[in-house]
Amino acid sequence: MATKIPKFLQKGKDVKPDSAIEPMETVASSVSDLEATSKTAPGLNMEIASVRKSAMLEENEDLKHQLKAWDGVTPMRKINPNLIDRGPYANRHESNFDGVDFLELKDEIKNAGENTQPIKVRTTSTGRYEIVYGHRRHEACRQLGIQVNVLIDDLGDKESFVQMERENRNRKDLSAWEQGAMYSRALKNGLFESQNKLAEAIGLDKGNVSKAISISSLPEVVVKAFHSPIDIQFRWGKELAEAFSVNQNAVSKCAAKFASMKEKPKAKVIFESIVAASTGANTEEQQTTTGSEIEATKGEQKLASIGETKTGRVVVKFDIPLTTDQRIELKKFIESLI
Repeated sequence: MATKIPKFLQKGKDVKPDSAIEPMETVASSVSDLEATSKTAPGLNMEIASVRKSAMLEENEDLKHQLKAWDGVTPMRKINPNLIDRGPYANRHESNFDGVDFLELKDEIKNAGENTQPIKVRTTSTGRYEIVYGHRRHEACRQLGIQVNVLIDDLGDKESFVQMERENRNRKDLSAWEQGAMYSRALKNGLFESQNKLAEAIGLDKGNVSKAISISSLPEVVVKAFHSPIDIQFRWGKELAEAFSVNQNAVSKCAAKFASMKEKPKAKVIFESIVAASTGANTEEQQTTTGSEIEATKGEQKLASIGETKTGRVVVKFDIPLTTDQRIELKKFIESLI
């Protein structure tokens, strides 16, 4: 009995384009047709194997084409925020988690029911996760008691550092102190060979990297004078460092007074007072008063003292900082007095 070969296998018969990728049921049907025709026909087993191999190859190519569209895409997952830790180069100061901006972010996430923009984490050897970027969003979800949307990526220390720095700098400007502290830790841990290499990796001017590091290196007594180190601006770093270098005792004394205050004045007032203390101390040494001084007090607190130099000049020394408005009022008082 002659073997009947299906039309799609007959010599000279072309397969139509729309049937190039056949469903597996069609392929199975074709194989069944061959088997049903005659299982003893010469070459039938080879033909069946050929049909199966061709179908598998076509299906694999189709799957590869579909998967290619997902190349480089990191899948998003929901994770308990308590399983996620801050990284060794975390660049957000704790004061970032209680300000107005943070509360607005927290309300936004609460209303949406989730952080619509996921954070990025990487796995650790302990089986937990470590934040690459998104510290504020993570903390907001933790405080709200909801799971956090994350992207999990397999990153090394250097790549993790670069992605965190760029993401945070673009999303909400980091303070000079935060940037400097982060850069200093990276250099100390040998993540980069030099400041220049670090600046090149994160795409930042090396001069700004140097300024940020100098601010994070300010004496602790000066930093504590401010409500938060993130209040210290880039342009103040050099003057604060020079002021401390010129007259360490006077600057330390002035800064310590601010540090002890429960309600501190604006950062600019603190900055100006500290810088003035470095020069004012030198002036005081040259203008030693003669005789007794008259003190101005409020309760048990000394506010100021009034004395006279050997040359007859009257010197008023304030023991407390004055705001700009207070200085203006003092000026008006002096003009009306004399």
